[in-house]
Amino acid sequence: LDRLEAIDPTAHLTLVSRASVRLSNSDWAGQLAVGEELVRHFPNDPTSYHHRCSSMLRLGRFDEAIAACDRAIRISPHESRTPIWQGLAGMNEFMRGNYAAAAERARVPTTANTKLLFYPLLLAAALAHDGRRDEARQVVDEFKRRNAGFDSARAATLWNVTNADPKFVEGRDRIVATVRELGLP
Repeated sequence: LDRLEAIDPTAHLTLVSRASVRLSNSDWAGQLAVGEELVRHFPNDPTSYHHRCSSMLRLGRFDEAIAACDRAIRISPHESRTPIWQGLAGMNEFMRGNYAAAAERARVPTTANTKLLFYPLLLAAALAHDGRRDEARQVVDEFKRRNAGFDSARAATLWNVTNADPKFVEGRDRIVATVRELGLP
């Protein structure tokens, strides 16, 4: 990043790298600031909106985060990250208490890539909170079958809560508690 900054501090790769460093350091406000700069300089790049969505989620700005995810999807609806953006939007919907919408969104990354570990758990929690506990248990049972040894303590580590808004932490913990109730050890 230092080398990129020295060459061109406003280049796309420099800004994306800067946002990624902020993400890896749990600097959600810093990631958002870089995301905003990306949007200003590269308004038709889905990565710009990905960083906005990701940081706003951790900052408890769920409505704005969904709009950012949806913008990334509209820009590039068929690329490999589209299921991730649907999942992020689903996470935001869950945080808002819109469990049916959260389940619908979480189903996309769950079926698109079975190696993404958190989204099936989000789907199960959303289904359970939407009153579809039998379907939620089936999702957890299938997840356990595919991911032997994975437990709820590990699920909690998939979403870093360092420096995150308390609403995000509460929502993440609600997901973990729900899948534990559904049978994830």
